[in-house]
Amino acid sequence: MGIHAVNMNLSLRDTRGFTLVELMVALTLGLVLMLGIATLFSSTAALNRTQDVMARMQENGRYAMTTMSSDLRMMAARYCANNGGLAQPTANDNQDTQRPLYVYSATTPFPIPDMPTASPPPTWTANTAYPLSPRFLVQGYSCTSSCTPAIPVGTSIPTQASTAGKRPPGSDVLTVRYLSSPGWSIAENASSQTCAGGQMTKVTINRYASDPPFNFQAGDYALISDCFNSNIVGGNFAAGTFNLAGNFAVTPPGCMSTKSDPRIFNFSRDLVTVTYYLQLDADPNVPLRLISSLYRSVNGTPQQLVQGVERLNFLYGVEDSNGALHLLTAAQVDNAMGGALSCAPPPEGWTAAPEPGCLWRSVESVEIFLLLNSVDSLAANNIDQSYRYSFNNAGAYVGVPGAAPAPPPATLVSGLPGNNAMYSMLRREFRSMVSVRNYNP
Repeated sequence: MGIHAVNMNLSLRDTRGFTLVELMVALTLGLVLMLGIATLFSSTAALNRTQDVMARMQENGRYAMTTMSSDLRMMAARYCANNGGLAQPTANDNQDTQRPLYVYSATTPFPIPDMPTASPPPTWTANTAYPLSPRFLVQGYSCTSSCTPAIPVGTSIPTQASTAGKRPPGSDVLTVRYLSSPGWSIAENASSQTCAGGQMTKVTINRYASDPPFNFQAGDYALISDCFNSNIVGGNFAAGTFNLAGNFAVTPPGCMSTKSDPRIFNFSRDLVTVTYYLQLDADPNVPLRLISSLYRSVNGTPQQLVQGVERLNFLYGVEDSNGALHLLTAAQVDNAMGGALSCAPPPEGWTAAPEPGCLWRSVESVEIFLLLNSVDSLAANNIDQSYRYSFNNAGAYVGVPGAAPAPPPATLVSGLPGNNAMYSMLRREFRSMVSVRNYNP
């Protein structure tokens, strides 16, 4: 009996569970371990999301800069019809001046997309060919609460407001133009020009197989150039022949030199007008939220280029009459720094009074400034949200090399909220200097 009782006691002790204290300790350790794993997972996920956002922001910035730089390098390009290359004496030395496009057209003003003011100089004799200043191939606008110079009525550029579909305040606008076709030779492959009394009346074109197809339509204008003289003419095109006679109220242009590379282009369809601006779009995922995006409009057809571009500004490197280079905003270029600067020599053959905004024809370079945000809210703190940007809210260039980063204000210059749960984002500045190829051959 005694032995049996002892065995029963041992069996009871071996089969009993954990005590309450042991269970509490085990649960506490488990919870601490689970909390640690959850915290590690959350931190890793947040870090991965931040890295993904930074990578996407970097990719967007590079893509925007690459696209804009490509267009700005082509500014005023006319292939063999180069703007520059003419030396003209000044008080100090010889200075390059430019050749204008001469317009042979009864239409006034001459039709150019998004530029309804491209009319003859006010002192020009009626019904004579007039020079189209190179300034019409580039036009910038400094914009805060309004734009300087004012954006002409009738353009495809959105009006300014802090609502969806509008252009946000505080960001610039830039329009550039260039010819995007190699055109067709009027001296090679049995192509020819017909002249009467030294004046051109017809161009016959035999295109090479590698040439672009003809794209002339009724009412199109042609650009005819021999790399020295460039003329815009009206006419009609059929079966490889462009007839100039009787389609404008002025004397036809002279015949082109066949010693260089005379060519004809469809000026109406191959002149590309590119405008860059910002536009506010509704966020499809968050009601009432707006996203500021960079747009590229080509001949009046807008296309969203990059989301999350919060600011867009430009500085223009312009050459004055003494050959000195100045970095100016669009407003300063347009009014010649309040009249403190004089313009470079006028284009060859320009005999009219000085034109308004004549510094635009001396743009040698353009510096691009973009402020990008992460688009998605990251619940970032003030330190993470801090950034620097080269322009203040008044549109003045201030530079940032020595400035300390600061968090965004409660309301941005665009009118959007700057620092709340919906707009808690990272921001970075991108900048690039572009040399205008046509002015710096």
